[in-house]
Amino acid sequence: MKKVISAIIVVLAITAGCGGSDAASEILDNQRKIVAAVQESNYAKVCSYYTARFKCLGEFAAAEALLGDDSVTDLLTEKEMQKVEDKLDNSKVKVNGDRATVTVEGSPEEVWDWIKIDGEWKLVWPEDE
Repeated sequence: MKKVISAIIVVLAITAGCGGSDAASEILDNQRKIVAAVQESNYAKVCSYYTARFKCLGEFAAAEALLGDDSVTDLLTEKEMQKVEDKLDNSKVKVNGDRATVTVEGSPEEVWDWIKIDGEWKLVWPEDE
């Protein structure tokens, strides 16, 4: 569970350094919407940007159940978010048709896949890769 939440936190900041093509800009715009939705605890909206929306919702529901009175948003302190953003300032977007990858420079293991479905960029849920 903590791994999934950590992955979500990393994804929130991964495209902070993205730019360039229209697709990269669209992915960045989606990322901003994800960040805003997390800050509002609007997990349905967060998960609408994932390929596996219901799996995402299930992870948030499980996390909320385990946290009790706290919310997943309570885990996202400003300090933690700043640390992630600092690490990901040099992320790169590579677009290849209807697929894109976001790679964190210096961390080749941190690669996030995006796919364009029905004209919208969706973040690929890790199990769907």
